[in-house]
Amino acid sequence: MKKFLIISIFVLCSNTFAGIYKIYDNEKECTLYFSESSSFSKDIDIQKLKRTSVSAALVFQKSDDRFNLKGLWSFMPLVLSVNLEEDKEQHFMGSTFESICLSADKRVIYSEVGRRLFNNLNDLDRE
Repeated sequence: MKKFLIISIFVLCSNTFAGIYKIYDNEKECTLYFSESSSFSKDIDIQKLKRTSVSAALVFQKSDDRFNLKGLWSFMPLVLSVNLEEDKEQHFMGSTFESICLSADKRVIYSEVGRRLFNNLNDLDRE
């Protein structure tokens, strides 16, 4: 019972303080995923948007040679099979992001870097 109560409080707190939102950016013609700490959240009324993930940042996860976009502590990806340029894979796998804008063919149009990651836990294909 004690563990259930602690987990419930944690979930309620994470729902209150963090979130990833999704909108379509007409200017750049891409789908924008952004966190509350992103520069976009200052210009957009996030109270009117539906939260797509309860995370504080966006990260890329590599699984079965595919790159997926997900929330920092999320288990389920927001976008499957994102097209990353080979020369930028290390950059995208090694950072957290405040915002990511994806084109219709799932290429990264714009990214706002949050922090550098100190590990490679998101690379599920590593040996």
